[in-house]
Amino acid sequence: NATDPANVFGGEFAGVETPRFARLPSTVVAIRRGWPLMLFEEGGAQITALPGAEPDDISRAVEAYLARPFAPRRVVVTRWNDEPVLRSPGEPILRALGFQSTPSALEWWPAPA
Repeated sequence: NATDPANVFGGEFAGVETPRFARLPSTVVAIRRGWPLMLFEEGGAQITALPGAEPDDISRAVEAYLARPFAPRRVVVTRWNDEPVLRSPGEPILRALGFQSTPSALEWWPAPA
C-alpha cells in the first residue's frame, strides 16, 4: 500500500528516479526485485505499468493485486498508462486474466467459489 511508512517510493530522494503517486489507501505499488513495477490507483481504476515492465511481470502483478487480502470483490479499470484502457496495450493482458468489457472500461469479478 502506498501509505505504508516503509514504502520509500513516490517521494523525493536525491539521485533516485521513482514514479510519483498519491500516498492514499486506494493506491497500491507492486514492487519486483526492490523497484516499482506497477501502480494501481483509485482502487484499480487507473493502472500504470512502469517502464521496463515485461508482460509476464505485469500479468503476475495484476493477479497479485486482485488476490491481495481485503481486495474489493469488483475492479473496474478505466485507464491504462494514462490512456483509456480499451484498445490499450493493457487490454489483452487484462482480458487474459478474466476482465470483461463495459461500455468504457474493463471489469473484473472473482470466479464463483
